[in-house]
Amino acid sequence: MNYFWLRLFLILALLACVTPLFVVADDSNTLANDPVTRLTADQAVTLGEDKFIDLYEKTTADESNVGMCNAANIFAQLRRYINDRAVVKRSNAQQLLIQQARKCCTDIITAYIEIDEASSGGGTIHRIENADGGIDVETTIGKVILAMEHPKPNAQNKTRAAKTIANLLDELPRLPKAFSGDPAAASWKQENNAAKIKLDSALRRLQRLFKAVPDNGCVALERFASDARKNVSD
Repeated sequence: MNYFWLRLFLILALLACVTPLFVVADDSNTLANDPVTRLTADQAVTLGEDKFIDLYEKTTADESNVGMCNAANIFAQLRRYINDRAVVKRSNAQQLLIQQARKCCTDIITAYIEIDEASSGGGTIHRIENADGGIDVETTIGKVILAMEHPKPNAQNKTRAAKTIANLLDELPRLPKAFSGDPAAASWKQENNAAKIKLDSALRRLQRLFKAVPDNGCVALERFASDARKNVSD
């Protein structure tokens, strides 16, 4: 009987250790290497986004919008692999911080693109913007990780970054309204409102993260949000 309980305890302990690994693996949309171009993540990032996409399109003989989106998505996964490899060396608190920052950035850029799509009536360009957005997110996360490794205290920068986010929040009600020249205008309006709610939540979460992120990391996040705003046509 004693052996039974011992075996049960060991099995439960093993499951407790292994389960989080599966959760992380399922959640991490990463690639260590690209089977199409045969480049490793490090080689691809060293090559750069534009050259990688060009190489991918030439290798697949697909220079269409679909090919461009596929290439951008692959590059984002390769860039994320490098970020995730670096973040495991940080403390548990910092790993959680990165996870939250990535979620905020993803929500911010997709919300801005969805607002523009709802107010313009859609279009292929938004699929390309979403693909490029994944690269922008991971590039920013890389800068935040670097800021954790080499923090550069500058209270003025953090204050300025927080003010920019506050301005973006104040601007929310004035962002373009949903496209009204389509029979499905009601649906567009609903999508526009949902995107604005998502954006409001993400920007507020980003504000709270500023308290824990190094000053130079806050600047990287603020610039990301400002650039994401440019996806909306005024």
